Amino acid sequence: MSPHARLLEHLTADALDAADRTHAASCPACAALLPGQPWPPRPEDHPRADLLAPARRELRRRRRPGWLWPALLAAGNAALALAAVVYLEPWNWEVSARPHWVFVTVALLLTALATLGILWASAPPPNGARGVLLLALLAPLAVLAGSDGHVAHEHFLEGMECLWQTVLLGAAPLAAGAWLLTRTARSSVRALAMGLAAAGVGLLVLQLHCADGHRAHLLVFHLLPWAALAGLLVLVRRWLPSWSYSP
Repeated sequence: MSPHARLLEHLTADALDAADRTHAASCPACAALLPGQPWPPRPEDHPRADLLAPARRELRRRRRPGWLWPALLAAGNAALALAAVVYLEPWNWEVSARPHWVFVTVALLLTALATLGILWASAPPPNGARGVLLLALLAPLAVLAGSDGHVAHEHFLEGMECLWQTVLLGAAPLAAGAWLLTRTARSSVRALAMGLAAAGVGLLVLQLHCADGHRAHLLVFHLLPWAALAGLLVLVRRWLPSWSYSP
């Protein structure tokens, strides 16, 4: 019979002896059962109360809703895209030979990637990340299928400006997305989903602004930088600390 069981049996029989009290002196759980002890034991009487106090303060701290920061980033992406389109002018909308309903469909898909994609990437895996990856799979297909084949640059490398615009427009959303990722446990899939969604701002703006519909231009200067930025976020996330390990 273990000392714990022996003490419990003697306690119910009102036959506690010196051995039971000696054991209770070294066992807080059994000591709390002895007559005259407070029950349940007070947290401050725990032998490791000094270590547990910070954890209790953290648990009592008021928390913001988990969706708040992702929603703010999604709204920020929408505002950034709108401001960039107004500044750069939506030339492609005016000159594209594709039907407007095709153009609008592609633009709405990219808008969902850059906004709803942030919310989904921040959701607990795996369902949230799957939604973003599905949008990210459809995005390049839609961009290429929605192009009209028009060549706007005399020399291929003149389209390099679109690459830099993709990088510059994606920098701030990617930085914010990286910060959001530090509030969750490490996950390469989630980091990839967040990168694809955050860098989607550049794809959306160029879909409206860039009048070059040549597929080689779209692949090299629109889609490849977008994918590269997402991959970069996966690598950066490995070096960032995690301030929370929530799923």
